[in-house]
Amino acid sequence: LNHREIFDSNYAALYHPWLEIFDPLDKKNIAIPPSGSILGIYARRDNILITRETEEGKLTGIRVDLTSPDVFSSPGFYLQKGDVVYVEPNEYRKSNSTYNSNKQFNVSMISTIISGVSVIASLIIALFVK
Repeated sequence: LNHREIFDSNYAALYHPWLEIFDPLDKKNIAIPPSGSILGIYARRDNILITRETEEGKLTGIRVDLTSPDVFSSPGFYLQKGDVVYVEPNEYRKSNSTYNSNKQFNVSMISTIISGVSVIASLIIALFVK
């Protein structure tokens, strides 16, 4: 983990072991963290939005598809200072985010009603069966 000393940030995650890939721009192997595979667990990798401010001060949006081989030639492949990256959650994460306290209350209420009905049914059966 000697390379960890290079990156001193409270706003980043460092994954280990790093992967070695060929960089077509520099024409040499480079080491990268396996963040893309972690990203696939939580988010869609085919529709990433990068918001970048141009030299004229206008905001532009760049769509990046990390699953495409063309990603290396995309203007959004190398992030620049001030870029904002929005990664859409995948379907699994979206469905988990809809479970809130209201649904939790509903599940709790239904289970309480079912328990009460089963207790009443048990009492009725116990009283009438001799």
